[in-house]
Amino acid sequence: MQGINIVREEIIFKQYLNKTDIRKFLQCSWDRAGEVLERCRQKAVEDGYLNFEGKAYYKYLLEMFNFKESDIHRMAKLERQIQKEKDALPD
Repeated sequence: MQGINIVREEIIFKQYLNKTDIRKFLQCSWDRAGEVLERCRQKAVEDGYLNFEGKAYYKYLLEMFNFKESDIHRMAKLERQIQKEKDALPD
């Protein structure tokens, strides 16, 4: 099983997120993910950008919930190291 930060890192690598991505990223309900998606899309419009249909740019999600991309990458790296160490232990 992957750690949450590894999952989050994989999601932000996509750059444009759909409702399913947001749901996995925030570990929230489908309805909440839809609300967040619309808020991110509205923020893009306010900033003068166009949206892809049904998607939002990942930086708006990070900004909205005060996530730092560097922290996600750092924690994902740590989770991979821990998993590698666990895998190396004898059964």
